[in-house]
Amino acid sequence: MPHIILFYKYAPLSSDANIMALYQKALADLCKSLNLTGRILVGMSDDAEGINGTLAGNEKKDVWAFCRALLGKEWCLQNPEENDDDGGDSNGINIKNSCRHRRDVAIEIFWEKSLAFATAANIPVVEIDTPEDFKWSNVESNGSDSNNGVDAMFPDLQIKLVKEIIGTGGVL
Repeated sequence: MPHIILFYKYAPLSSDANIMALYQKALADLCKSLNLTGRILVGMSDDAEGINGTLAGNEKKDVWAFCRALLGKEWCLQNPEENDDDGGDSNGINIKNSCRHRRDVAIEIFWEKSLAFATAANIPVVEIDTPEDFKWSNVESNGSDSNNGVDAMFPDLQIKLVKEIIGTGGVL
């Protein structure tokens, strides 16, 4: 069953295309490593445009890993029971564990890239405030699609830099 999230965060970013490319790549790499498709609009502005996205994945743990990445390191450390791995344990993200799951590795890489972007843009790291800020939806499949409909709904990943999120109307 496809798992879908919708999210947004108003935050000042940057109007510098080279700096914004850092964040665009960080988001793209995270989504690709978690097998997520959909679209994310990133406001290329010093004003509080921020980010707005709709993503889908076949595995709920992959979608939740994206949420954890955007909730940030501090949130994950303060809520270790919310950090699950394939074993179902709740030990949080264990940086010293050599057998870490690919999701944890993807999250840590995203955090490093996100920090590099924030430093270059001279802004705080962009983080979603609470898990409730992600709106979840599950789509029932009719069983005829081997990918449970994710490919049909979101055939690819688009992360677009836009001047104004509201003015785009979601059109890429």
